[in-house]
Amino acid sequence: MGADEVTLGRKKDPPNELREARRMQLLERRHAEFGEQFNSIEHARSTGRAHVIFIGDCHLRVIHRAVQTGTATTLIPNAWLDPCIVGGATARGLANPASHSGAINIFRRRLEFAEKWHHLIFMLGEADTGFMIWYRTHQLGESIAKLGESLEPYMAFLREVHEQGFEKMIVLSSPATPGDRRIRRQKFEVTQEDRTELTMRWNQELADRAGDMYTYVDVTTPTLDPATGLVKPEYIDPHDQDHLLSEPYGLVIADQLGPLLTPP
Repeated sequence: MGADEVTLGRKKDPPNELREARRMQLLERRHAEFGEQFNSIEHARSTGRAHVIFIGDCHLRVIHRAVQTGTATTLIPNAWLDPCIVGGATARGLANPASHSGAINIFRRRLEFAEKWHHLIFMLGEADTGFMIWYRTHQLGESIAKLGESLEPYMAFLREVHEQGFEKMIVLSSPATPGDRRIRRQKFEVTQEDRTELTMRWNQELADRAGDMYTYVDVTTPTLDPATGLVKPEYIDPHDQDHLLSEPYGLVIADQLGPLLTPP
């Protein structure tokens, strides 16, 4: 299916209700155009490809771009990729249907169109460990130890999906990013080392909680320099040397996911 990346620039964002309505329209349009074939298990078997839905934040843009540019079959040859990406989505915000991004509503709607044999790939958390948790610590006086208050809504969502009968669930680790303009705009300081450490704590929690609900896949450690523990220069986007990772990050995701994606 076509990619659903519906991120809008902050300065031009329409009201939440309108933004969410537009995103829903995109989902409906894509499903009308591609849904019958994407949901056909016979088609998946005849082509020998897994049908894969990505659900997450803007750090999955490397998958979105591969779909847009027609290079997805090169990235992961044995799969049909359908990214459902909501820019600004946070794990904590999944507890609030009226959140700024409206992510939980978009994700649930996408899953209403999904088949139980689809592979579901999730990635959320960078906005939490890279900004939101630090903002609440510095501006609201909350303890950094309250990692669970962001993690629990994510886990609740994953349980909800699993209880619907989806069994091919994969959770990707959250990326460690080089900088964060969101923090600088709020005029408080957090080092890259501290943000990376919190990200790795988050990822360890995701790994520890997997159980039989989902498969955890680490796509973060390969991007880190063993000597510094920070993201390697080759993964820093030259056009956005602050927040999002570069195109080679997509290769890391593909290398780790490829062997796990099998046709039904």
